[in-house]
Amino acid sequence: MTTKTQTTHTPTPWYVNGSLIAPTRTGKRFAIAEIFRDNVQTAKANAAFIVRCVNSHAALVEAVEDARDTLIGMGSPDKTDYADVETAITRFDAALRLAKGQE
Repeated sequence: MTTKTQTTHTPTPWYVNGSLIAPTRTGKRFAIAEIFRDNVQTAKANAAFIVRCVNSHAALVEAVEDARDTLIGMGSPDKTDYADVETAITRFDAALRLAKGQE
């Protein structure tokens, strides 16, 4: 019988330090990745985009799961309270701000 071990990624949040993606603000201990391009500005922009995507992933997943649960619940005939909808919208808005780099 073979046992498979689950490898996990470096915990978030991740940070950008030039073209380095690091688990700390300074990136002094080690880098998760370094982005290489002929154009240094493009490499930095790509690193920033990757970090923004990684750091917003959990919030987006949670917001979508909440919205899904809310929409399923709205199908119930006794559902008259829209507080769950407002909560889902609030979480969507927060996740979208994070994904767009506005937080």
